[in-house]
Amino acid sequence: MLTPDNFTYADPHSSLWSRILIQSIEKISGQPRLWRSYVRFQNDYQDTDNQNLWEVALNALKIDLDIKQPKEPNIPRHGPSMVIANHPYGVIDGLSIGKIVHDVRQDYKIITNSVLCRAEEVKDYLLPVDFSPTHEALETNIASRQAARLHLKKGGCLIIFGAGGVSTAHSYMNLRAWDNEWQPFIASLLKITDFPITPIYFHGQNSALFQISSQFSQTLRLSLFLYETARLINTSISVNIGDNIASSKLADLPKNDAVKALRESVYKVGHISDIPTPKDAYRIDIKKGRAR
Repeated sequence: MLTPDNFTYADPHSSLWSRILIQSIEKISGQPRLWRSYVRFQNDYQDTDNQNLWEVALNALKIDLDIKQPKEPNIPRHGPSMVIANHPYGVIDGLSIGKIVHDVRQDYKIITNSVLCRAEEVKDYLLPVDFSPTHEALETNIASRQAARLHLKKGGCLIIFGAGGVSTAHSYMNLRAWDNEWQPFIASLLKITDFPITPIYFHGQNSALFQISSQFSQTLRLSLFLYETARLINTSISVNIGDNIASSKLADLPKNDAVKALRESVYKVGHISDIPTPKDAYRIDIKKGRAR
């Protein structure tokens, strides 16, 4: 259950000083404001039946989505499918993509940070990735991989942020952020069955402060995620939805080539052509349960 005490990115398995630093920065940079928004979301969601819970959450944060897509929405209403996207912000990407898919169908699962599973309202839609260096985290991540495969086999929609981690600048000398190396795990999903893949591109990125901090300290990076979420309150997020890609066109490619093709397809949906070679500093290894 989400409470003010565990409304944090501080890992309970990290050192005491790391937890103190993260929680201290969070409390002065956005945590109290976000907690008030979460309480408002709980009240609004409980008071109204049959609402898109992700839309209620975005409304509580006063965040609008500016969605550009073909005349006919590409996300299939039935059958196995995958929705795959870049990950520029963090929590807001999850809320936004949840809202987009929930408007079309409700049999979906989002692979995401286990921190978000503390919120009772959304955890049934999530497959957690736990970044803790523990045996329990490893078991969680293996279970999520298996559940993702099964969900596709049963005809559900699987939502994946290809990189796992949030987009990061490759250097403090150039603060343009990119998704780092995408999950090789994605390539194995392509072989399960033939299904459409809907690429989604989120415009924007986290602040220069976040990008610079990420170059020097994982602790500082974690401490700023709530700040970055609070920074987007009362703003608009631009989203492009592209044409579907048949998984069968990629399934026989070498693993790295298939994943690279998906990554490039997402950026092309955002009309980005100068795509750099991905780095792997913050790629999330779902199987091992840690960021690398």
